Amino acid sequence: PQAAQRAAWGEAVGGVGGPLKRAGRSDYSGQPANLNPAIFFGDEDYVSVYNRLAPYLPPMLAQKLKLNPDASFPAEFRRVVNVFIILPDLDLTREASLNVLRDYYATLQSVCSGLDGRVHQITANSADNSVCLHLTFGALISNSEDAENALQAALAVRDLAGSSGALPAISIASGNVFTGSIGTPACQRYTVLGEAVKLSRQLAQAAPESGPGVLPVDRYTRERVGLSYIFGDDLSIKLPDQPYPVRTNPLLARRPQPSSLPAFLKENQKENQKENQKENQKETANQNAAEILASPLELLAGKDRVILQPAAARFYPLAQEWLKSGGKGAVGTCQPNAASAVPYLAWSGLLGGLIGLNETDSRTEKAAKLSQVVSRFAPEYARYSGWLGQLIGLAPEEPDFRVKLGGPWREQFTAFIGELLRGLAQVNPLLIILNNFQWSDEPGLYLLEQVVRELAAEPIIFCLSLRRGNSAVDARLNALAG
Repeated sequence: PQAAQRAAWGEAVGGVGGPLKRAGRSDYSGQPANLNPAIFFGDEDYVSVYNRLAPYLPPMLAQKLKLNPDASFPAEFRRVVNVFIILPDLDLTREASLNVLRDYYATLQSVCSGLDGRVHQITANSADNSVCLHLTFGALISNSEDAENALQAALAVRDLAGSSGALPAISIASGNVFTGSIGTPACQRYTVLGEAVKLSRQLAQAAPESGPGVLPVDRYTRERVGLSYIFGDDLSIKLPDQPYPVRTNPLLARRPQPSSLPAFLKENQKENQKENQKENQKETANQNAAEILASPLELLAGKDRVILQPAAARFYPLAQEWLKSGGKGAVGTCQPNAASAVPYLAWSGLLGGLIGLNETDSRTEKAAKLSQVVSRFAPEYARYSGWLGQLIGLAPEEPDFRVKLGGPWREQFTAFIGELLRGLAQVNPLLIILNNFQWSDEPGLYLLEQVVRELAAEPIIFCLSLRRGNSAVDARLNALAG
């Protein structure tokens, strides 16, 4: 069982007789194929080779090697995505640290079980009181979604701090690696060996030097997920045995899918029922229901165009009535913690829903819809269509795109979105729902404030769900809600 923990490409570790000879790294570059044992063991006779390897190979493979010593070594290779998570400041001699690790492991198991991943290995480093967890996606059965699942899992646990409050170091790297069982017939272990495994671990070890919460992703994995995720600009990380820095991209967030009001109703039907049950047990239920169930005409005739509620499900009845009356709208969701620093993240899915994009649309269809909407409702801002295309995922984002969009380009972008909303609202009244707005990024909050004030005369209602607690955000939203 020790072999899986200690072996790397070009090295096999045996129990009796000590370590085997190492292969030349330059011959394989981490992706060998049809290995011949003679390359690994030099001039040793095949009986010696077999005796050394047999305890660490699957029985059928060992028997094949014994019957045909001249056969090449048929290693099995898969494209595996490796996620390494390093938890700092965990002294496992203490019960409290063990409990933290148990809870973290249980969370990882829950996350991986729904994403075809597995917690492959857990190792402790007593030198710095850290614990390393190796997650694999595609080691058992590979599929086209392994890379996306790995990134989704990394984001799900990125903000889970350890007992000391320090964030874990996480990295993702993928490539063709050896996968298979090693050990004796009585005790076998499924292992994953290859350069991609080593790279992922080294990136996790080096990640804290780039800043807390940075998730470096190798370029191969980034290319596999296309435009489904939002990445930061190139990040070069120097690794100990690499002559040049390794180019990676920090993972920022998953790109929101377009969300229209019909999609919102479908997703929140059960949540709305739960909210109704809770409200029925409270004395204020009738008052809250009256506020939300006001007809669209009554809302549009009133002065207050911003409605604040603690849960998005409270807007379910209003969204139903809105669609029945001929209105349209869309939904955006703000993301917590590290993702909340990504400018206009909630507006990505919201604007896609307003434009009428669907998940099933091809990129050509989405581009055509975007072009038609901009040319019809905001023709003076057609030169900014590229910004919107990058924001909703139709084109790769330029370097520093979101930083510029939330900084020097903020006023132009705000004017563009305001004109687009004005044009859309003149055709159909708009209901805009922004969920979990307490996590809004600053540019997104600024955009909301501007469009609410500048479009006060337009048939647009803004519904915000949020949890109170951020005094600065609460004060600004209270001013908008009047």
